[in-house]
Amino acid sequence: MSFGSFKKNQENNSLIIIVLIVMMTMFTACAEKDDDGILPQIPTKPENSFGLPISIDSYPESKYPRETIDYTTSKDGPYDESTITQVSGISLQHFIEKSKTDNLTNISDAKESRMLFTYRFVGSDNYTPKEADMFWDFVKEGYLILDIEGGRAYNIEWYKNKDLRNYCVKEMRGGRIDYFRAVVVDNGLKKHTFYLNTLEKHDVPSYSSSGEGDVLPAIKLTDLITTIVSDTPENYKYVLRAVDWETSSSGTQEYEWSEIQEGYFTLGVDRTTFPNFTSAEMGNAKRGLRNLMSITLVGK
Repeated sequence: MSFGSFKKNQENNSLIIIVLIVMMTMFTACAEKDDDGILPQIPTKPENSFGLPISIDSYPESKYPRETIDYTTSKDGPYDESTITQVSGISLQHFIEKSKTDNLTNISDAKESRMLFTYRFVGSDNYTPKEADMFWDFVKEGYLILDIEGGRAYNIEWYKNKDLRNYCVKEMRGGRIDYFRAVVVDNGLKKHTFYLNTLEKHDVPSYSSSGEGDVLPAIKLTDLITTIVSDTPENYKYVLRAVDWETSSSGTQEYEWSEIQEGYFTLGVDRTTFPNFTSAEMGNAKRGLRNLMSITLVGK
């Protein structure tokens, strides 16, 4: 190779590197935008937590029954089926108490209030996965292995998947499980998680079947339909689903954009309210949807 060719290759490589750096900078700048609603805000401090005792003696089997689960001894290397063994684990469901999530969502019946929250594992060393927080359907499949690596959150299926392996958090004895009230918004292309307590609060009359209830903090429903969800929100209908939508005849309600613009979600009583609509104009099931879990956009 001649010196001229070598120098030209160097210049080309340098140009490629510069282009990549510029592209990464642009991507990072876009990813950090939030004021215009490009990304939902992620809470950095726990709203509520379930603490896990540090001492193994604090996990009596009468309260925390053990189950036999698969575990790999290959540590953090590649998954190797020949290293599978069986160990005792405690279902994470025993640590996430339904009574506490019931209280936060004004639920007093069998509805699964734990589905209304996202969860974040935090080890006693303050390590937490950088990946997204988890929903109940994921967390309830996990276990705490008391006597391995300071107490490890674990599911063999998580470990098999490199994208999920970081959820097998170590040092969970003495750590905690943070949880956050959240709503999932699905625009048909991607699902976005909105953390309700990060959104601006407004004091509005809460729902009452006979008119207006007490004035309570609420968030605007439009704050859940940011530009990351849609640039043309008027072109969609909005299907709001409650946590019990599969079993309740009133758990699914459809709204026009003009109605969403007038709506709020009241945090204290965990239900929608539309102060500018009467019962005659909008039925009570629609005005006061309980325990909002998701919003789906449907094209007109």
